[in-house]
Amino acid sequence: MGGDQHNPLRLDYENPTFLNLNNSGPWNPLWVVFPEDYTSKDWVYMVIKGKGVKGNTFHQHPIHLHGHDFAILQQIENATFPDKLKLKKDNPPRRDVVLLPENGYVVIAFKTDNPGAWLVHCHIANHAAFGLAMQIMERQTDAQNIWPSIDASPALQRAQQGCFNWNKWWGNCTNWWPDNGRSCKYGSDEASPDSGI
Repeated sequence: MGGDQHNPLRLDYENPTFLNLNNSGPWNPLWVVFPEDYTSKDWVYMVIKGKGVKGNTFHQHPIHLHGHDFAILQQIENATFPDKLKLKKDNPPRRDVVLLPENGYVVIAFKTDNPGAWLVHCHIANHAAFGLAMQIMERQTDAQNIWPSIDASPALQRAQQGCFNWNKWWGNCTNWWPDNGRSCKYGSDEASPDSGI
């Protein structure tokens, strides 16, 4: 996801994308934000490859998009995009999760009618924790008009409080580490046991 050269997603729970709708510069590359500036009537077509992005994926992946349902235009095994491309545009199935084949690709499409920062990620928690995810910043200006600032937006205030609560909980590893946190050490993969997604 996110092109052939994308970085693994790392969310900053103290400062999530939603609290940065007024950002006018480049996004933190670890947040893997793909800004787009379409209208509410446009459609985005997204190709998600199971093979060829920094090597192969090792499993099938249930890919979920927040903020939308989407049309599944193609889901194919044993093919590398754009081989065997044949989009189903006549009454395609609509879902919010699609199974990405290990050795194939999927093509999905969604209408850009819901401004905000939307996560696209593998629904297998440790795959998401290892970074199999990205964010779509949909119609950032419209999103900023809906949620203009912390002072003027109850939604942003609640999000900020949620971040504070998360950090307080996460800061005590006995809350989330196995065996009541007796060791509280990361494993050899340096990943947390929960992606937070």
